[in-house]
Amino acid sequence: MSKIETTAQVAEIIAAFAVVISLVYVGLEIRQNTEAIQSANQQSGLALGNEWDSWLRDQTFASLYVESSKDLSALSAVQQLQLDKFIGQGLNLWEFAFYSHREGLMDDEPWESWDRFFRREAQGRKVWRLLWESKRDSYGESFQAHVDSYLGGQ
Repeated sequence: MSKIETTAQVAEIIAAFAVVISLVYVGLEIRQNTEAIQSANQQSGLALGNEWDSWLRDQTFASLYVESSKDLSALSAVQQLQLDKFIGQGLNLWEFAFYSHREGLMDDEPWESWDRFFRREAQGRKVWRLLWESKRDSYGESFQAHVDSYLGGQ
């Protein structure tokens, strides 16, 4: 084998090694990027959840929310609207978490926590079930099926 052929083979081996190193580097970069996106998504969810919780820091609304479990017909139109918006925002959060998890932007553990919380709210409060029925078509089909599986929906 000539010196040129040997040099060419060595160059091919070095090039192949460089390609492997490049692929490993790209894989690590993608992994870090995915972790950063998941972290940012989790922070966004927490910020949205904190904003949603602010409704309940208002004692008047918190009382209304508690009372809504007893007799919805006793509520004024304004109170019903407040509940509609509050629960609608909760459903939006639940849907955000659902699709974030499905797309790999939220890990299993935080998703399971969010889902458990919203399932308890939806199953434990008649007003959630009633409003879900009126709002259901405003949500994605996959999310509809997910909520329906807990509420015995359509």
